[in-house]
Amino acid sequence: MEQPVFHRIFTMSHFKVIGCGVIGLTTAITLQRRFDSAVSIIAKELPPNTTSNIAAAVWLPFHVSPQDKAVRWATMTRKVLESQMSDPCTGVFETELFDMSPGIEVDPYWVGAVSSFRYAAAAELPDGYTHAVVAKVPMIDTPRYMSWLVQQFLDGGGTIEQAAVERLDDVVASECVVVNCTGLGSRDLCGDEKVFPIRGQIARLQVAGYRRALTVDHGPDAIAYVLPRRNEIIVGGTAIDHDWNLDPRAETAAEILDKAARLDPSLTGVPVLEHLVGLRPGRTEVRLETECFAGNKRVVHNYGHGGAGFTLGWGCAADVVELLETGGF
Repeated sequence: MEQPVFHRIFTMSHFKVIGCGVIGLTTAITLQRRFDSAVSIIAKELPPNTTSNIAAAVWLPFHVSPQDKAVRWATMTRKVLESQMSDPCTGVFETELFDMSPGIEVDPYWVGAVSSFRYAAAAELPDGYTHAVVAKVPMIDTPRYMSWLVQQFLDGGGTIEQAAVERLDDVVASECVVVNCTGLGSRDLCGDEKVFPIRGQIARLQVAGYRRALTVDHGPDAIAYVLPRRNEIIVGGTAIDHDWNLDPRAETAAEILDKAARLDPSLTGVPVLEHLVGLRPGRTEVRLETECFAGNKRVVHNYGHGGAGFTLGWGCAADVVELLETGGF
């Protein structure tokens, strides 16, 4: 039987992924595993110098749209992350997430993406909070996970080139399938004014053995979070749209530490290792679609994941593959 046209094209060509954050790496690895074709990554910044390396990264759909697609992508990604927990090299482990609110008893839209959840008992909540949805979810130690993803990609035969891509026309070719995963960089690369930065400031605290995750999206402390890693915790934060400033602000740093101490008084006075700022790749909604260029050349776009790149990455990568396999490309 004759091969489908799309598969014959892919086995004769190669894939080029632009971007080496979590979206670029998960997409590149998924392409490697599905198609008998070479895969390369080209990116201006590589781990450990990416926004993804800074991210706190608990599994949680955050600042992302549309919600219905986010739930589906998040469900798929949660299952992949859970399968990776058995390997300590990944830096992925399970945590109990408390998504808290003061006096607002409304379930968050993402509860359909977890296998089960419960409501917190009053004794589990900090002062001033009356409601929390509690679910066991993956927590990602991002520096370790990003390093692991890079190694997975290289072990699969992939190649990585550090270079800035100024125009899509410079990398689009008839023998190459291009996937654009440049996140915030797509604002300039694609002239996409729907893309904007969401400024996030965090602090790394020297705390070992802390395991539950606390998040607040509503009320006077919003946004605030306390998120565990293996040997430290991340506290935050901010979500300021259209703010390009990458320098930590002293006033914001003090507010972050104060809010963390209110959520858990045991964190009062804990040594601060570092203050960091990252710009989440915001967009009015995730762009996952193809774009046609002259000469029957096309690009698959996969960007605009807001604060949910680690939560949606594997699900979106699977949809990129589905676009290619079903002729959406």
